[in-house]
Order: sequence, then structure tokens, then C-alpha cells
Amino acid sequence: MPRLSQDKTLLVGAILFVSSVLGGVGLAACDSNAGAEPTPGGTAPPGQAVFARYCNVCHPGGGRGSGPSLRAIPLTGDQIRTYVRQGKERMPAFGPNLISDAQLTQLVEYIQALK
Repeated sequence: MPRLSQDKTLLVGAILFVSSVLGGVGLAACDSNAGAEPTPGGTAPPGQAVFARYCNVCHPGGGRGSGPSLRAIPLTGDQIRTYVRQGKERMPAFGPNLISDAQLTQLVEYIQALK
């Protein structure tokens, strides 16, 4: 194999390797738990796991992300329930098949505690 062709093969391999490493890092940054606030002693308050799974990606830590800040908007528990179940604008609806009624109650309490 000529030297130039071998160098091109090594270069393509290096580019593919770097691309896959950077792609993995980028996907890890999209983890829905990123930005969720841990609690002392390792015990999460009820609702935090549901928030981390379904809400945190758009409302990181309850703040503004691709969705509005949940800390800044004065929402009642009933309003939060309605928005979660029915959706609003770009926010999708989360039915009881995704978030049970018990989990929704915990989620509402968690969101209200963020303020």
C-alpha cells in the first residue's frame, strides 16, 4: 500500500474515533438528570425522580431552558396538574400511562417546593 493511501486511512480512522467520542459526550450532556438538584444524604424528595425524567430536560432545575422557569411563574397545584395532563403550547401532555396520579401529586409538590 502506498504511503499516502495509508496516511489517509489513518486520518479517516482518527476522525471517526474523535467524532464518536465527541458524539458520546454530547449525548451524555443531554441526560435528563443533568441539572437536577441532589439532596443531602442521597435521599431525593418525592417527585424529584419524576421531574428529572420528564421535566428537567426543558426546565433544568426548575429554571428556564427550552421551557419557561417554573420558579418564576406563579402556578397553583391545579394549574400544574392541568398543564402536565393536557400540555401547553410546545409542552406535550403526560397522561396517567406515563405519570400516575400519585406521581403527579408528588411532582406538583416538588415543583411548588422549587420556588
